[in-house]
Amino acid sequence: MLKKLLGTAILLLTLSLTAFGQTGAGSLKGKVLDKETGEPLPFVNVVVELNGVRQAGGSTNMDGEYFIKPLTPGEYTVKASFVGFRPIAVTGVRVGADQISFADLEMAPSATDLDLDVEIVEFKIPLIEKDNNTAGARITKEDLVKMPTRSATGVAETVGGVYSQDDGTGNLNVRGSRTDANLYFIDGIKVRGSNNLPQSAIEEVNVITGGMPAQYGDATGGIISITTRGPAADYFGSMEYITSGYRFGERDQVYGLDRFGYNLLEGTLAGPLMFKKDEEGNKTEEPLLGFFFAGNYTGTQDGRPSMIGHWQMKDEAYQQIREQPLRYAPTGTGAFQNAEYLRMNDFEKVRTTPNRCSHSFNLNGKIDVNTGDKTNLTFGGNYEWRRGVAFDQRRVLANAHNMPQTTRSDWRVFGRWTHRLVDPYQKREESSSDITNMFYSLQFDFNQTNFRQWDENFQDDAFQYGYYGQFERQQARTYEFRGVDTVANLSDPNNLLGESGRYVGSGYFQNTFTDTLIGFRPSAGNEDLARFTSNYYDLFGWQGYDENGAPVFDKELASNPEEGGGSFVWDDRNNSLRFFGAGENFFLRSYNNIRQNGGLVNGDFPRAINNIWESHALRAIGRGGNNLQLSQNNQFRISGTGSVDFKNHNIQLGFEWEQRSDRGYNLDPTRLWLIGRQRMNSHIEQLDTENGTVAGVFNDAPIIDFERLNSAPGPYTGEINGDNQSFFDYNVRRSLGLDPSGNDFVDFNNLTPDQLSLDFFSTDELLNNGSELVSYFGYDAYGNKVSDNYTVDDFFNATDENGNYTRPVPTFQPIYFAG
Repeated sequence: MLKKLLGTAILLLTLSLTAFGQTGAGSLKGKVLDKETGEPLPFVNVVVELNGVRQAGGSTNMDGEYFIKPLTPGEYTVKASFVGFRPIAVTGVRVGADQISFADLEMAPSATDLDLDVEIVEFKIPLIEKDNNTAGARITKEDLVKMPTRSATGVAETVGGVYSQDDGTGNLNVRGSRTDANLYFIDGIKVRGSNNLPQSAIEEVNVITGGMPAQYGDATGGIISITTRGPAADYFGSMEYITSGYRFGERDQVYGLDRFGYNLLEGTLAGPLMFKKDEEGNKTEEPLLGFFFAGNYTGTQDGRPSMIGHWQMKDEAYQQIREQPLRYAPTGTGAFQNAEYLRMNDFEKVRTTPNRCSHSFNLNGKIDVNTGDKTNLTFGGNYEWRRGVAFDQRRVLANAHNMPQTTRSDWRVFGRWTHRLVDPYQKREESSSDITNMFYSLQFDFNQTNFRQWDENFQDDAFQYGYYGQFERQQARTYEFRGVDTVANLSDPNNLLGESGRYVGSGYFQNTFTDTLIGFRPSAGNEDLARFTSNYYDLFGWQGYDENGAPVFDKELASNPEEGGGSFVWDDRNNSLRFFGAGENFFLRSYNNIRQNGGLVNGDFPRAINNIWESHALRAIGRGGNNLQLSQNNQFRISGTGSVDFKNHNIQLGFEWEQRSDRGYNLDPTRLWLIGRQRMNSHIEQLDTENGTVAGVFNDAPIIDFERLNSAPGPYTGEINGDNQSFFDYNVRRSLGLDPSGNDFVDFNNLTPDQLSLDFFSTDELLNNGSELVSYFGYDAYGNKVSDNYTVDDFFNATDENGNYTRPVPTFQPIYFAG
């Protein structure tokens, strides 16, 4: 006997180290008695069926006791047959997760062996559960249809000690623990991400708030274990539609029973796919493959309506500020936003939160393979897709139509294999072994969550977010008179100074290039933001371009006579110098002047209305951290358990291995234009004062021009060599067909998004000395997934083929193991 026990223990230990398993399995235990005498009946065949499909069975011992496990939670029919007794079937026997259920059967003697009519008995649920040693509650599908909630989370809220956070998230606090201390399981899968399921797919929800079973690991909060329904021997299906109201009109108003605008369409379908065949090849009534499928569509106009409603601009006021967002400043210079001059009668209160609708699809399926009396094989999975908005209260008043779009998908699959090593139908008189119910259960599962947030119009076209139009800069050389200066190499193409060569003397020396006028062509993609700048240009005299492409504008409106000072510039019409006053074309001559006086340049944000409410023109991705975001979290899990009953004792061994992979990416796309302007032409800002050209003579003094000095001549050598040319500048020049090592000035704001790409930047340029445009792990700086296991040394030293640092950050991949 000792050898048998030792051998069993070794076998189970081996299985636990190589097996896969499940949590949430139940057991069924009871006695079979003679109905007339109350005596126990030994060697009775006992079979349990779920939805008409045989799941397992066994036979009673000398004391008339049977014990069948493992069983998926559900409502079973228990059948017993024995020679000389009338067969019996007890229906409605509820087997719960992580629990032993008890069902005693009483069989009546039959008059003859031909009296085989089955006696049908309905199971009576006991008031007290004998094996309930945990705190919490168990809610079945029959209970769920009577409750005012359809979700497992909603069910958990009804349990004592469980509270839902009042922030619209539905997150739970169990006995004061934090939300992340809770664990959710669906069919034994440890859930990451959404735990939503169609209500019709739920068989049982087991909420554990105390006395955690060992197989659930190290949860410090609560356990919500959900079991889904399984296939059936007969076909059945259902369909339901629920609504609380519908949206009508352009203002997103909901009319009906409430302001949620809740609409649900849900259906189920189950039955056999294939049937077993007998020895003669004829189809039997026993399914070989069975399926269960449930799915729903949910649409909600306002998932969390306000009790007091929301204030919003009326359509007439909104159209007015769209068409004319700016007006002349009443004092000083520049322009103010018209939205700051709206009055109470320009607003109205709406009952339904604008632009807060969401849509979701949820699919759940399970396939059972009838592999035999000793084994069970089950496959299943769930998929949920949800689209909504990242709601921002600051946008409601004037900019509700520009909420960022969020898309989330969660999917999970599992496979489970259960093998009973002791023949469940073996007669007890055929074996003297004290070992019963020896089995192991193997399970693998995988689940993944994908999240994305962006502007639904621009999506991942990063440069579109901050693009408002083409700005065309007109520049002129500016000069200052210096009494004595030296030019080492002087070119005099017109022989104005005699022979070329070294020049020492007075003259008008060029000191820089200055913007004299910046023209504008608005973009259709960012129409509202482009109108800010178009309106600004209209206010200050801009009239566009003529048929020859020459700018047309009112010089008086564009200028500010109060500005003093100026400089000499070259006048092509007179081939001479002229004085260019600081106030000439003041409102249209520099980006700084445009910004400071109310206009927007690519990548700028409009100021919040009264410094509180977001402007009507702000795109879905803008200030406040609403950036383009990507994330992916997945989990591969292997878990296992083995069990054996030895006389009246039970021995269980199990283990769990879990590998997680988390990655995330965040990009601020509007600032690409700001950083691009800073990186473009940065290596040619100085003048080559050692080499000049005589452009003419003014007041008997030479006019000497200098070209831009390229501080990074030659091929691009990368950041590891400290190249003064930015990688962005290098790539832009290549894409435009310019010499990357030349000194051509590139009018960056005159480029369009299709001429630019995010990977024109190096990683360090996007990280921007700590004021980063990107943050990432498991992705590179451009949003591409990486799979290599990088080290800290790689982050500081790894480079690409161009000599730029790549700054890789690996995927977060913790491993969890328990036994």
